[in-house]
Parts: sequence; C-alpha cells; structure tokens
Amino acid sequence: GGLKSKTGMKLPAMFKAVKDAANYSNIEGVLIGSCSVGNNIDDFISTTKNSSIAWIFGYTCEIGWMASTLIDVSIFEHLMMLRKSDLKSRKKILNAFVKALRRFNGDYPLCREKGKKPVLLKDALTLVIQPRGPKEKAADETANLKKQLGWA
Repeated sequence: GGLKSKTGMKLPAMFKAVKDAANYSNIEGVLIGSCSVGNNIDDFISTTKNSSIAWIFGYTCEIGWMASTLIDVSIFEHLMMLRKSDLKSRKKILNAFVKALRRFNGDYPLCREKGKKPVLLKDALTLVIQPRGPKEKAADETANLKKQLGWA
C-alpha cells in the first residue's frame, strides 16, 4: 500500500492505465482497495474526466483485507445491478452506493494504525461520480453519500 506506489507502479501511472483501459473496454466503475488511495480525490476526478468511467471509489486509510472484502463485495453486488441507462444518472449511481453501504455501521473503526486514533468507516471512504453524458462533470460525492447514509 501507501500513497506513492502499489507493487512497483506509481499512482499517476496506475490512474493513466485505468483511464486508457476505459477508452477501449467497458469499464463502468473502479474500486481501488489500495491503502490511502482515496485521499487522491483530484486523481479520481481526472481519471473519470473524458472517459467512460462513471464512478471511482476508494479508502482513505490502510484497511484490513477482511473488512475491505465485505465492503467491496457489497458495492459490486449493488453497482452490478445498474443498467447502462442508470449510469447517466448521478442519483441512481449514488443510491446504489447508499444501498451497498447501508448494511454497515459508519462508526465502525475501519482503520487502525499504531499510535494513531482509529479511522471510522464514515471517514475512510471517497466516492467520485461522473455520470455518462456529454455535459456531465466528475464530482466528489463523498459528503452526499455520508449524508444519505445518516453518517454526516
């Protein structure tokens, strides 16, 4: 993990590779489980810009694999139910994330680092949404997600 590289790949190169792949394949969304990558909101926004990627989700801290797996599977369960036409709606994409995360407690201490205060689930998430469409813009929807979940 860490902010600078993941298994030897620098983050800017990883984000570029994701964006390039979206140009020739049907990538609807990206879930990045690498530690602390969710702190890079500007990278999330620039990756979705001018691409077919409708959403990017990540964590802002080092998360254990079991908790990450449970959350990730719930997200995939709900986002895979969206139709292609739903990807044109910021509200429908956001609602899918709300449904996926509703089963979890926002006050759960998700990230624990030695000598630091635990980071709660509600403070450990980042969501950027850019609905598909010519006039749509990528935006950080984390605050809206937390508000709809009652975690704000």
